[in-house]
Amino acid sequence: MKKNKPAASRPDNVTITRLMIDVTSKCNLNCRMCYIGDSGRQGQDMPLYAYRKIAEQVFPYLNFITISCGYEALMAENILDMINIAGEHDIEKKEIMTNGMLLDEKIIRAIIEFRLTNLLVSFDGASKETYEQIRRGSDFNRIMDNIRLLNRIKRECNVSYPTLVFSVTLMRSNIDELPGIMEIAKDNEAGRLLVKAVHVHNRYLENESLDRIPEKTKEVLLGAQRKAEMLDVELMLTPETLCYLDAAGAAGEERPGCKQNPFESMVIWPSGEVYPCVFWRKGPVGDFRTQDFDEIWNSREYREFRDNLRNGKFDSDCNRCIYSENRKR
Repeated sequence: MKKNKPAASRPDNVTITRLMIDVTSKCNLNCRMCYIGDSGRQGQDMPLYAYRKIAEQVFPYLNFITISCGYEALMAENILDMINIAGEHDIEKKEIMTNGMLLDEKIIRAIIEFRLTNLLVSFDGASKETYEQIRRGSDFNRIMDNIRLLNRIKRECNVSYPTLVFSVTLMRSNIDELPGIMEIAKDNEAGRLLVKAVHVHNRYLENESLDRIPEKTKEVLLGAQRKAEMLDVELMLTPETLCYLDAAGAAGEERPGCKQNPFESMVIWPSGEVYPCVFWRKGPVGDFRTQDFDEIWNSREYREFRDNLRNGKFDSDCNRCIYSENRKR
């Protein structure tokens, strides 16, 4: 296994510890809350040589990698090789996110063989009707079968990893089903629920925003916390979701401005383009097709972005983002 760089050997200005990487711009669903929209669903895969370059230059700094930000990673032609390469590196947390439709025995066994720690499955409804209405093109029953297959193979291999995580995008149309989702998680050996508030980026989602029902959202989340204790399931509320419990700015927030913490994280698209976060829309701050990591991290654009954020200078995109501390409800 390839060791990552100890803190003492890092350049002082390299603070990255987490990477979110999309290895394909393809998706087999058309989810209502997807920020990518209808564009690029028949897109291209990241070439394996480009992924290897990123692994060589970036992975040694990491303690956390997420494969997939917005697309369906399991559609990438070389996904098994990519899982293998991630497994070769001594990264504390290695996870892959999927909608679960393409999860099969070969992929599950590769995830186990190369010791990925977490498998995140998007799960946005306790009923078939709600689930498929939000995740258009999905098949609730098929996903449940694939989850049961995962658990069967884990038992066969006598392993506890990967931890199955239900990733829930909470919105008005599914908030009443959160308790039911928690029951399904418990019954299907999910060790954790990750609950995040829907990111409003189009007119349709304005009506789905939890901002329209803040009191109900608080009530449901408080109930979910109690239910998680009863079920013995770990409930993780993302920072923007915690805001509905009046817990914004919780202790431990070390960096001003953005709860995505772009001081320590980076997003790479299948093209090799680099962005400070998944919601950044002002163009890339670097490109692995033509640049190396050091050049990208130390580029004028990237440094200015981090300096502005550090000094509390937000642009219009950041001010609208649910992760921004400057966001006005």
